[in-house]
Amino acid sequence: MSTQTQPTKPVTDLPDKENENDIQYRQYVQDVVAEGQRQVQDGRIFTLDQVEKKLEQWLK
Repeated sequence: MSTQTQPTKPVTDLPDKENENDIQYRQYVQDVVAEGQRQVQDGRIFTLDQVEKKLEQWLK
């Protein structure tokens, strides 16, 4: 299930000790993961070999 179709948990389902910062951080992590998944689907990824070659060029 993608994060776009995944329903947001109601506030009543959250742990009792979770505060506003915890909720914001949870949402931030979900957003970052969703963006990474979109990049993979769009083919905006690099192989390890490609990254190593770029690093070699930059570090010369």
